[in-house]
Amino acid sequence: LTELNARSGGFLFRHGWLVELVLGLLKEDPDKRMSTTTAWEIMQASAPTLVPTKSALHLRLLQADPSWDRAR
Repeated sequence: LTELNARSGGFLFRHGWLVELVLGLLKEDPDKRMSTTTAWEIMQASAPTLVPTKSALHLRLLQADPSWDRAR
């Protein structure tokens, strides 16, 4: 984790929720491993500005063609 933090310019250790995700997702025992759903929920709760529900690109595509989203 220290090496990963160093390569990310300190991002990992500045965000405790991210450390929680990394450790939870990497547990060897599948019964103790964090689910991707739980990881997503933690990420949304901890950093809502980093995890928009709709990206700016998505919103622009919808403005240009409202049927775009229904095709996905």
